[in-house]
Parts: sequence; C-alpha cells; structure tokens
Amino acid sequence: FWHRSFWGLACGRTQQSGVVSIPLGEERFGSRMVSKPRREDDGGLSALTEYKTLLFSPLAGGISLLDLNPYSGRHHQTRAHCAFGLHAPLVGDPVYYALSNRLGRETNLGLQLHSDEARRARKDVLGPQPKLHLHSRQMRLKTFAGKE
Repeated sequence: FWHRSFWGLACGRTQQSGVVSIPLGEERFGSRMVSKPRREDDGGLSALTEYKTLLFSPLAGGISLLDLNPYSGRHHQTRAHCAFGLHAPLVGDPVYYALSNRLGRETNLGLQLHSDEARRARKDVLGPQPKLHLHSRQMRLKTFAGKE
C-alpha cells in the first residue's frame, strides 16, 4: 500500500548498489529501543532494503550519498541496515555508529569498523555532533482501488 525512499549520508564507502536482507529484532539499549541483527529463529523479523550509491567523497574519512528503499518497514530499518549490513552508519547517528563498532569488536573478527582518525576527520568537517543525515525523499500511497 505504500513505498518510501530516503537519501542518507553514510560514513565510509559502499558498493555501487545492492540489497541488504538482514532480519532485525528490537532490543533495549540504555533507555531506548534499537534494532539489531537477529536470526528469524530467535524472533528476528525479515527486513529488506535496496540501496544505490549516488555519490562518494573522500573528505572526512569518506562519505557516501545513498538512495535507500526499505521494503519491510521495521523499526529503524534503514539506520540498522546501513550500520550492520553496509558497515557504513549514517552521519550523525550516535546510536548505530557506536553499536556497529561494538558489534565489530564482539565478532570473531575483532575489528573496529570506523577508526578514531576517520571520526576526528568527520568531526572537523561536519562539527562535533551533526544531526542525523537521513531524509525522506518520496512517499507513495496506493488506495484500495490501486491508484497512486
């Protein structure tokens, strides 16, 4: 019945285009609810997001402009898929930026996905705490008769 699309600025370089299909489950993180990858067997709900990289800039440790098209409508789906699926959290997203680094350290890879140097470079260019760079680009609704 509806279709939404967003533009978002992501930290790092992403592939030209693709699909992120990671089941998500809600968890409490501090005082708020967040979405984290979870197997469907463990209560995760299927979530699908198509993306396309529109532009890339090497400034500020690398920033990609993405066209994001979520199809499932899960809680924080685009934010979670950028952070956990693309390993490129959205600029100004304090929750999923920190969670994606923590998840990277907790896996068997034990790596930090976003270096402190890149974070400092983004801070110099964008300011100490930029706002979340996720913008609704288009919303289409269909009536029960099938008209847009």
